[in-house]
Amino acid sequence: MSIQREPRVVTIDLWHTLVAADPASRDRVERARQSAWVEPLVEAGLPRDRAEEDVHTMRKAAERIQGTGRSVPIPAQATLLRAVSGIRVPPERPAATIGAAVRASRIRRAPGVLEALDRLRSEGHRLALVSNILAEPPGPMHEMLAAHGLARRFDSVYLSCEHRFAKPGREPFLVAVAGLGASPREAVHIGDHSDDIVGAHAAGLPAVRFTGLLGNYPAESPANRARIPRLVPELSRWEDVGRQWAVLLGAARRAAPKARSRPGGRNAGR
Repeated sequence: MSIQREPRVVTIDLWHTLVAADPASRDRVERARQSAWVEPLVEAGLPRDRAEEDVHTMRKAAERIQGTGRSVPIPAQATLLRAVSGIRVPPERPAATIGAAVRASRIRRAPGVLEALDRLRSEGHRLALVSNILAEPPGPMHEMLAAHGLARRFDSVYLSCEHRFAKPGREPFLVAVAGLGASPREAVHIGDHSDDIVGAHAAGLPAVRFTGLLGNYPAESPANRARIPRLVPELSRWEDVGRQWAVLLGAARRAAPKARSRPGGRNAGR
């Protein structure tokens, strides 16, 4: 069955939509992230328990800021940590430590995802990757995209760590869609997280929730899940994109709120 040519642009999330890391790799990256920030504080003379507390405070602050739609890349996290601890940690140091752990991770693609992306492209859709990246530096992420055959299948890549804005804000979607010469009403988003659905709807895009890799990720809180409108359609297998595309699009458009934002607003962009 041929996929409908509408919409012109499909924006797609990365983690737990296209790929997932195995539990051991996730744990390794988490340990590396913690150590990357704690050890410089200890070396600067801070007691370890105080260093761990300050890093915890910084990380929670970064998560809260990202939750408002603003990006918090590693240099910004270093600034937050300095405000808490009074100690400057050169951002290159945690970036190197975390990056090494990311490069050593075992990442698997969602089954059937490359074939689904190829099919979307062959039917005339342009593809934009739109992903929140809080913990990792951008370099290893681009390397991973290339290694798994994803980079060449996307017309554009929006990693929040390279921009000013993050999901659930609308700006990442507006930037990605406008960059491919389309408007939000000519696009649809696919992602697993409530931030994907909330951000896409805020930008005027219908959204489809991907559920095929949710078992590889800690469950969202009930409060977060409650942000997802009940009628948002779900896709559990990339293999079903061709067969279910028209049904998914129709359901996504019915579930989307009425457009209330204009593309390319003052805050859209880098």
